[in-house]
Amino acid sequence: MQKTFNMMAVAHFGYLVGEYNFRVEKSLRTHPNFELEGFVDFQSPTTFVSVAGEWYGVEVSFGRVVDDRNFAVSVGLVHEFLSLTPEQREIVCSRDPWCKHEARQLIASQQLQYEKHEFTNGAQETEHQIIDHARWLRQYADPFLRGDYSLWLAIHEYKLARMIGEVRQSWKREISRRFVGLTAGRKAVYVQEHMFQRDVDYLARLKAER
Repeated sequence: MQKTFNMMAVAHFGYLVGEYNFRVEKSLRTHPNFELEGFVDFQSPTTFVSVAGEWYGVEVSFGRVVDDRNFAVSVGLVHEFLSLTPEQREIVCSRDPWCKHEARQLIASQQLQYEKHEFTNGAQETEHQIIDHARWLRQYADPFLRGDYSLWLAIHEYKLARMIGEVRQSWKREISRRFVGLTAGRKAVYVQEHMFQRDVDYLARLKAER
């Protein structure tokens, strides 16, 4: 019997259960006719890890159980944050459009790369991607898997600054004005909207926890 995506995910991320006190919280087939697509959610008292398989590849994210899943991060972002120097992070997050080329080069230099193999079918390729993601998670997210979130605020500060930097480096603005109506005197009323308001609010909550 050919292994399904969920079977491979449970097998290669099994160390979460054996070493980190996680349990398999959810295991779903996203499409009944595609065995290499699926979703497995692992959870401990403090942390969740989501492993998703889609037609385009494997995605893994993790975060705090107490938070909305929208605030999960990828291992790739954590690796990038840890690998760049403070000076390099400043370039990546710079709001100067003239830094765009250097910022993109720095980000590209820290992207995690799948190990190269020869595959005879899609199942082999998917399984090796799962194996790589499982290794990266253990290597770069170990403190979070153990419930240590001392770097969580710094990573989300970097994430927000990085997103704003990407917008500004493209000669755009992250804050816009939206027309909401007219006053009794027929004056136009506008409100300011932040492109990343959800992340701004989340950062405020994280800082309030300290």
